[in-house]
Order: sequence, then C-alpha cells, then structure tokens
Amino acid sequence: ELSLPNAGNSGFNLHVYAPSGAADRSAQDLQGKQESLGTQGASLPVIFFVPGLEGNAPVSLYSDLISKIVQKGYIVVGADHAEFPDYPKGGRDFLRVLSWAQEGSLE
Repeated sequence: ELSLPNAGNSGFNLHVYAPSGAADRSAQDLQGKQESLGTQGASLPVIFFVPGLEGNAPVSLYSDLISKIVQKGYIVVGADHAEFPDYPKGGRDFLRVLSWAQEGSLE
C-alpha cells in the first residue's frame, strides 16, 4: 500500500493498493510524478474506492474487500478525508482528485 496524504491538495488521503508483482514505488515518487506504477510495462485497470459517508470512514476498514479486488488484477485507489468533511466542498475536492489522476499522476 502506498499512502498519499492530501493528494494534489484535494482534501483526500489516497491509499494505492496494487497486485503483488506490481513495481514498488515510493509515495514520494508518485507525488513527484517521476515514475509510474504498473507491472513490467503492463497496464492495469484502476478502481477509485470511496468508503461510506463520502469518505468519512477510513479505507482501512475495507481491507478484506480491497485485497480481494486487488487479487483479481486491479489497482485500487482508496480515498478518505484529510480533514473534517464539508459535503459540497467534498464533491469539488473529489473531482480534483479524479482530474489529478487523469492528468497522469498515477501513471
């Protein structure tokens, strides 16, 4: 698991889970956009997972479910709040997380 606290100043902590055999990368490398996360050049599908109550529950509470999904060959990016939630702001923050990832920050 890689943890990215307040990823992209989005208000969300991200927790990246990848199948065994995926190249190990440090959280610093991911945040610095210096390296990619993958398996020997292969692309893996990514699932964004936001736990109950718009990310108020910690992602770690779902570790059994996440590990089963990862074992099927998916990368799971769990998002939970970095701060006390403000629901309208939370929607905008999560859109920023998705845009941040789409810009290649998880490649």
